[in-house]
Amino acid sequence: MENPEWWLTGYTLDDVDWEPVEQWGDTMYGLGTVKEDGSHVAVFITGGQVQIQIGACEERATACLNAFLIDSMITESGPGALIWGLVHLCTNPKSGRTYVFLNRGDEEHVLIGRGSYAGMVIEAARLFLEDVEEGRVYDNEGELESAESAERKVGEALRRLRVDRLIGAGQTTESVVSMARVAKTLKLSRAFLDKVLEGRAWV
Repeated sequence: MENPEWWLTGYTLDDVDWEPVEQWGDTMYGLGTVKEDGSHVAVFITGGQVQIQIGACEERATACLNAFLIDSMITESGPGALIWGLVHLCTNPKSGRTYVFLNRGDEEHVLIGRGSYAGMVIEAARLFLEDVEEGRVYDNEGELESAESAERKVGEALRRLRVDRLIGAGQTTESVVSMARVAKTLKLSRAFLDKVLEGRAWV
């Protein structure tokens, strides 16, 4: 992957101080700095082969890592993967961490966040509904995705989370999202969220 804001280097692991960030498939992804001058780098190790790319700054090195990581996500999206318009949700089969990224076209992918599966589904739902409201999502026929269609998709996902006990009435935990957080994130009243989860709305 070529980008004017990061460059392939001839450095080895002995030349850098780095820490692993994620392992996806057979590739280890990491970030660090060059020992000699402190330049920021992204580190990729696949099958014993090391590739180190240098960024213009820490932000660019992180962007480089994210770009390659997203390529791996697209290839191996993991269990429970979702694609809602421009919003993609992928789960690392090894670590169980779930990521959300946006496909803005022309291979412009933006990593939004990572966390628990339930938490990232809620975040993906928020982004998807916002994109539909702003007219950025088209269906398979090339027509604008309707709000009703988007709400049905999100409603189905929310009810699945509830069945799997990943949405709960209590506090948000490492794996379970509280109903209060779901309602706040999606800008719904608790009463309406109850209807969605019961299958009386967004169906």
